[in-house]
Amino acid sequence: MEQKHTDIFLTALESVLSQFGFGGVTLNKESTKDQLFIDRDFTVVIGITGDVKGNIAYSFSSDTARKLVSAMMMGAPVETMDDMAMSAAGELFNMVTANALTLFEKQGKAAAVSLPFVLSGGDIYAIISTVETTALEVDAGGNELELNIAIEE
Repeated sequence: MEQKHTDIFLTALESVLSQFGFGGVTLNKESTKDQLFIDRDFTVVIGITGDVKGNIAYSFSSDTARKLVSAMMMGAPVETMDDMAMSAAGELFNMVTANALTLFEKQGKAAAVSLPFVLSGGDIYAIISTVETTALEVDAGGNELELNIAIEE
């Protein structure tokens, strides 16, 4: 995957999360996976179609999920990730992906997002796509997330 793709998603992630009070996004580790698989408590998967196509998976712990959703809900405490909280998490990362696609559009590449779907629960292991995937482990204001980018052009 081209470096500019990872830069686009990191820029989009920082742009959206900063709107909800999360500090800068720091890239801790970048790696390549043979396929897009996830193994964390919560994952939001969003498909992309058009000139850029594939899947993006945002994975994080239960604690990070509650903090992210609480920030979206103006600081209201989130004790459990119920249907409303999972919907909010899906929307948050839908915003991140849409922001990234706006940046792709500036490069002349049109694309659209699918509806997000959220996988939740302990001991999750799912293969989402067999496309080579760039995995970015990031810190966002003390919260660890893994951003998996599996796109084709």
